[in-house]
Amino acid sequence: MTGLKRRAAALCAALTVLCAALPVAAQGGPSAEGPDLAALPLLFVRDGVDPAQVPASAVSILMVGDVSFARHVREATTQHGMAYPLELVTPWLQAPDLAVGNYEGVIAAEGVGERRYGRWRLRADPPAAQAVADAGFDLVTLANNHTMDWGPGGFSATLDHLHAAGVETVGAGEGKHAAQAPLVTTVRGVRIVWLAFTLVPDPPNDNRDRDDGWTRSIVAYGDLDSVTQAVRAARPLGDALIVQFHWGDENIFCPNNWQIDMGRAAIDAGASLVISHHPHVVQRFEPYGAGFIAYSLGNFLFDQDARPGMAVWIRADRQGVVDVHGLALVASSRPAWEPERLAAVRLTNWCGSKVLDE
Repeated sequence: MTGLKRRAAALCAALTVLCAALPVAAQGGPSAEGPDLAALPLLFVRDGVDPAQVPASAVSILMVGDVSFARHVREATTQHGMAYPLELVTPWLQAPDLAVGNYEGVIAAEGVGERRYGRWRLRADPPAAQAVADAGFDLVTLANNHTMDWGPGGFSATLDHLHAAGVETVGAGEGKHAAQAPLVTTVRGVRIVWLAFTLVPDPPNDNRDRDDGWTRSIVAYGDLDSVTQAVRAARPLGDALIVQFHWGDENIFCPNNWQIDMGRAAIDAGASLVISHHPHVVQRFEPYGAGFIAYSLGNFLFDQDARPGMAVWIRADRQGVVDVHGLALVASSRPAWEPERLAAVRLTNWCGSKVLDE
């Protein structure tokens, strides 16, 4: 965990309107103690658990979608400073024991690595890694379609900068074994196991992923066997297993049938949660079996138009995941949380999604 987790955020600026068509967060900014879970919609709860009676000793995890300091976000940091893009959401990022996101793109100095073929390539300057850590992130997945945007050189620099800032990574590494290896984080004796996969291919060129070189954790469409084998191997390593997929069609609100099949296969194999991203919009979420699946959280920090996003607040103990609450947000180049009282409305009917306490 970063040393900033419990830091007071008394100077956090009041949230501002990001888009006339979208509501703003509560005046005065979010509490440094985190959201009021009693006011948030309940998305999943373990059998026999009363969410109101969960002890404070339970481990708290906040998970968000796509994060990138590239392009227009990078321009904003040049004008306003590195803290500017995430300053409105920082208090709640620092409140849980672990804050987790999907970092999209390369963090490397100019001239490091070789830009790959393709229009959409994302690069941020090295101070972005410390900005990610300072905002409260403890862990990011790099299993996505932008980690190799500047080839192996940019990839390895990204890992170096994030690790130097104290941010752990999963879903990428030097060689296939390292890229697909599970990560275990331990908080107050509770062991959380992480796996991450990408199913989004990149245009081929000479700087492609190699099993014996820098690579991401890549799985093919429909390859349920590889996923279920990885889940079964990782499950005994901890008390809860969270699997992240980077998948699906962009700007589509309903998951594909193959996403549903793979997500449910991961739960059937022993995953506690499946939390995913890439479509840049919120997709359906559902309790399934003994677990919970969010097919896409949408954007968090990304330089697309302001749009609804989603985050999940997870509590876990030595018996596994206790419950999951949903948070709503306005995703943009400067994201902001929605008030807790609006979250249930914002998160209902995403391709038929419903909250438990609706």
